[in-house]
Amino acid sequence: MHGIVSTLCRSLSLIFILIRVESRTLSASYPFSQYNYIAGSASNDGKTIYLSGLQENNGDPILLQTKNGGASYSTLTAGDMKIGSVATTGDGKTMVAGADDGVYLGVSLDKVSSKYLPKCAIQATGFSSYQVSMSANGKVMAAGCARGGNLMVSTDSGKSWDKGPSGKWASVQVSNSGDSIIAASSDSVYISKNSGKTWNKSPFTGAYNSATVSGDGTVFYVNQYASRFGKDTGSMVKSTDYGQTWEPVAPCIGLEPISSFSGKNVVVKATNPSKGPWLMSTNAGQSFFQTGPKPDNGGCRSWHTIGFSNQGNSIYGTCDNSLYRSTNDGKSWQSIGPA
Repeated sequence: MHGIVSTLCRSLSLIFILIRVESRTLSASYPFSQYNYIAGSASNDGKTIYLSGLQENNGDPILLQTKNGGASYSTLTAGDMKIGSVATTGDGKTMVAGADDGVYLGVSLDKVSSKYLPKCAIQATGFSSYQVSMSANGKVMAAGCARGGNLMVSTDSGKSWDKGPSGKWASVQVSNSGDSIIAASSDSVYISKNSGKTWNKSPFTGAYNSATVSGDGTVFYVNQYASRFGKDTGSMVKSTDYGQTWEPVAPCIGLEPISSFSGKNVVVKATNPSKGPWLMSTNAGQSFFQTGPKPDNGGCRSWHTIGFSNQGNSIYGTCDNSLYRSTNDGKSWQSIGPA
């Protein structure tokens, strides 16, 4: 792989929580419009969406849920848990969240039980999370700590966990079926095609910002990005043989994270949001176009890629204080709150 440069891997301590979602509403400390939203996940039909954010001025966290596609939101947690990674099952009833002070399995919105995975090492400043992902039915889950340790995989909805390769994990993604898993660390990329029983280490080295697998588990993308002395460097590559070989997709097209549904539709966070906060391809990376809200208003101050619904018919991303959705391959975007 060419054009690889070293980059700092975001590293912080995190929490990993499996939440069986129940009907409950907490009060937020601030209006929803005062939070920057950094992570989220949507159900198959796009009606149930989970969204985590941090208050603009003091960093207070929040976790929101909508069950009507963004028409209204409820606060699931507020105050303590800083959640930087979220995944949900296809039906939206089970959600996995990576937060900031340990690894837990929870069974309700206000009670956490069965501490299982080891706590990540603590960093004095900053915020990140366990990188978490799961299959559409919630049986296969994967979690990797940014501070280092084994990649952990469960094939029984979190009841038990097996150790995978070791690394400082920047990105973890599970396919819809749970058979395919890709994980990017500070020194390599690992792929499993049997739900984590065995792993293939890719033949190139370097630090990788983001990795994703298509919904059907057959196409893998890896993105590496760094900016040094005002110059952007890096590359994006693709594999269709479970990491045995890789082909270039594009030179340094953007920041992490990336997301893919069919393998042909790929979205990546752009380095410069003035023409739109995301770069998107609908032809498996042969070409990209810049898209997203606010291109005429100086772009977004804070923007994050959330990705596709599990059916791939909607794309989601956050820009400043709002969640946006596109249902026409990025041609237009609609704000769906929270407000």
